Amino acid sequence: MAVEPSQQQGVLFPEEFDQQARARRVFKEDADHQSSSAPRPPYPTPVYTYVSSLGQLTRLLPHLLAAPALACDTETSGLDCRKDALRLIQLATPEQVYLFDTHAVAPHALAPVFENDRLWIFHNAKFDLKFLVSAGLPWPQRVFDTMLASQLLTAGLRTGHGLEDVVARQLDLGLPKTVRASDWTQAELSEAQRAYAARDVAVLWPLYAGLQGELKAAGLERAADIEFGCIKGLAWLEMQGMGFDAERWLARTLDDEARLADLKRRLDTTLAGQGRAVNWLSHQQVKQLFHDFGISLPNTRAASLKKVDHPLARLLLAYKETAKRVNTYGRAVIDSSCDPQTGRVYPVYFQNGAATGRMSCGGPNIQQIPKAAAFRACFRAAPDRALIRADYSQIELRIAAALADDETMLRAFHERVDLHALTASRILQLPLAEINSQHRQLAKSVNFGLLYGMGVRGLKLDAEAKYGVAMTEAEAARYHRAFFHTYQGLQRWHQWAKRQIEHARRSQQTLETRTLTGRRFLNVRHFNVLLNIPVQGSGGDGLKLALGRLFAHRHEVPGAFPVACVHDEIVAEAPLSEADRAAEWLARHMTAAMQEVVGGRVPIEVETTLGRDWAGAPLDS
Repeated sequence: MAVEPSQQQGVLFPEEFDQQARARRVFKEDADHQSSSAPRPPYPTPVYTYVSSLGQLTRLLPHLLAAPALACDTETSGLDCRKDALRLIQLATPEQVYLFDTHAVAPHALAPVFENDRLWIFHNAKFDLKFLVSAGLPWPQRVFDTMLASQLLTAGLRTGHGLEDVVARQLDLGLPKTVRASDWTQAELSEAQRAYAARDVAVLWPLYAGLQGELKAAGLERAADIEFGCIKGLAWLEMQGMGFDAERWLARTLDDEARLADLKRRLDTTLAGQGRAVNWLSHQQVKQLFHDFGISLPNTRAASLKKVDHPLARLLLAYKETAKRVNTYGRAVIDSSCDPQTGRVYPVYFQNGAATGRMSCGGPNIQQIPKAAAFRACFRAAPDRALIRADYSQIELRIAAALADDETMLRAFHERVDLHALTASRILQLPLAEINSQHRQLAKSVNFGLLYGMGVRGLKLDAEAKYGVAMTEAEAARYHRAFFHTYQGLQRWHQWAKRQIEHARRSQQTLETRTLTGRRFLNVRHFNVLLNIPVQGSGGDGLKLALGRLFAHRHEVPGAFPVACVHDEIVAEAPLSEADRAAEWLARHMTAAMQEVVGGRVPIEVETTLGRDWAGAPLDS
């Protein structure tokens, strides 16, 4: 198969992987994980039929149509289904392998095979499906993905999930990949290329047999159904792309670049006459400079700089924030990600890109675009169309309430009481009616900080760094006590988790934890991970279920389609005439999907916003 975007599973911690590092390896398979240094016997090359005429296909069709399941792979000239060519379509039964050369057999000639209700076995199905559907073939009904199955089975372990890795782990065989980078556009494919293509599809059958049994034995069948059901919805989303105003983005970038230059000039001016120059992005040089000024800095992160009452610290903080915008969200987004012919960007999503089982993405990383209107207004609907944002309201708190069976939280959600306001009322001992936006922001920092097991000092630091809320350690301790006095179900859940971790440490064992749908995470060693994975992973399960539902019910609003997935939010595009109906469609299926995850234990709310752009510019503007 051609080089595919790979997905590497998380390790021990629930935080999202470094997004910029992931974006740099969007189109790189398995550079970070080798199956083993020990040589393995190679997977044997199967006997195959090379199909290079329509007559051959016609004779083979009855056999293919009779197959209850088929393994499928593709060879392509590149990675972009909109620009690169589909060269081979490989199909395999347990006994036979067929290579269909698209230079001689048009892909749509295989449409009858794809129309039947049979199981299709892929490795990284999303990649292949985008090429197959772009070539005119119908979406297959049922899919089993050996890469996603591998990720589910080994979540929490340091292991790779490229085809070579999975073959080594499951079959103890080698799968040579040197031919992968060869020229797949040449008129005649070499025997080595054909053999490579045949191996890649034939090996899916023994992988399927083993992985299917392991999923069942591990109680992961429900989680696998969610993953496999999401594939087509995510491929559908990626193929649409998202409208992008490159001129507006460039204008904003130029403003940032001018501001960066001005800030650097002002910083340099502070050293005028001292005969020294400083690289303002160098941690060591900046720490030394502040030391010379009599100020001790543990590091040069924003949280540390905010504590320093000095004009240089405020200037440097602004400089670092602007530099990040220029370097991360500057011209590179236009140069590397925007298609000038369509005026859209086409991010690639990693279905299990975060250790929690949530998605990440790259090329560009839509999930990390700042929420400021200056950025999000650059992502726009096509003319005469609208963008609909639909996001789950306080979903992590709702899932935690269900997991912990916290009566106070559950009652608040059933009675439609704002949980941030309720927390503010309890920790500040104020009537609910007197809670204002500042109180609510304080409560938000407490809710999300303490939900995942933060201590008093951690709460103090996190509240200031993430929410701009200052508190003393004494106040943090008081809020900590009041929070767990209010939410005693959460307190019992945390106490249980601490006992589990302590027992595992004493017995020198590791734990596993699961989401509400049964998704498993192995090798748990830390208290916060034991709390975090079930909450965020369950939320990710609900979002994946929602994408699957939207795809299955896409006929309900034919002109609508999703264009972005950002943590707890789905963004869709629809004709202006169907915008209200599309908003209802989004909210209904997102609600139903998450209700399925929580089992009806807590009500689910989805908030929708219609606009010309992602920032919510009014439709009549």
